[in-house]
Amino acid sequence: MKCEGIIFDLDGVIADTETHFLTATQQAASEEGIIITEEEFIHHTIIKGESIFNAHPDILPEKIASIRQRRDQLYMQFLSERLKISEAVRQAIDALGSHFKLGIGTSSKKQYVDSILNLIGRRNAFQSIVTREDVVRLKPFPDIYLKAISELGLPPEQTCVIEDSEKGVKAGKEAGCHVIVLSCGRYSRFQNYSLADSVVSSMAEAQKLLMADI
Repeated sequence: MKCEGIIFDLDGVIADTETHFLTATQQAASEEGIIITEEEFIHHTIIKGESIFNAHPDILPEKIASIRQRRDQLYMQFLSERLKISEAVRQAIDALGSHFKLGIGTSSKKQYVDSILNLIGRRNAFQSIVTREDVVRLKPFPDIYLKAISELGLPPEQTCVIEDSEKGVKAGKEAGCHVIVLSCGRYSRFQNYSLADSVVSSMAEAQKLLMADI
């Protein structure tokens, strides 16, 4: 493996955000009398990469829009008040940024990404930041990673992706990248990582693997 660039997924890789997003979704839905379960979240959002509201086809579109607006308010609040960033993540970004071009490729909204990167304090470390607003198709389609690769100015075969989700692994491989999976998340046990090139249990281990060929 010889990489010149590294593209990080955001949720579950750079920041442990998924439980906060679920809590915000559940609270916003409950205010409208709707119950969202963790099982639904895992199946629809984590694994399939689709809207949690696909589990509730009877909810009217205008109510979904209202719930999403309230969810976004709560989620931004939770990110500000509750999110903890691992120092190992900051150290990995600093170390890897000295040797590789870095990017972020995420299906999250730009406002979420901006908030998280501001908390980390490492925005300037990334030469490419691609969010859901930048593409037509989200993961498991490769569009997010293809755009990030293009912005980094590298061929796919010289680009590594760090992921934690099955849909993200598929997207990275479809884009032609080497994919490293970080398998230490809350929802890792529900994922199929068989397409990944490498599976590691910590960001420090991912950093060590990537630095080995320098």
